[in-house]
Amino acid sequence: MPTTRRTMLATTGAAAIAAAARDAMADDWQPAMHYPDPAVEILDPSFEKYRLSLVCVERVATGLRWAEGPVWFGDFRTMIFSDVSNNRMMAWNEDTGELSVFRKPSNYSPPRCLAWVVTTTSCLASRCCPPPDVSLFG
Repeated sequence: MPTTRRTMLATTGAAAIAAAARDAMADDWQPAMHYPDPAVEILDPSFEKYRLSLVCVERVATGLRWAEGPVWFGDFRTMIFSDVSNNRMMAWNEDTGELSVFRKPSNYSPPRCLAWVVTTTSCLASRCCPPPDVSLFG
């Protein structure tokens, strides 16, 4: 299909609207001021028994395309999770609120688990990828 002025304007306009909507949705989010958190919606009443009334949703990062697989390192007050689409792992520090790149590239690793020693193991579709024999935060 040849690019015409009309298709270019339509595409540019759609991209601008999508970007504005994304930014507006990000700006509308507010942390909960009371419990239970109104951002947590129960769609099936049978799940009501699993709701934790004294917890709320907390945003720790923005700008990630697809984040999943958090693992918490309590000794370091740090959460590591995957930003799969951007091929990286991120680290969020609870004490400082700092978000940083932990590993890039991450080979598009999905969720991981915490071993008894301070290491993580990422299991890809074809193989498990334990980290090298080094301290994670040393």
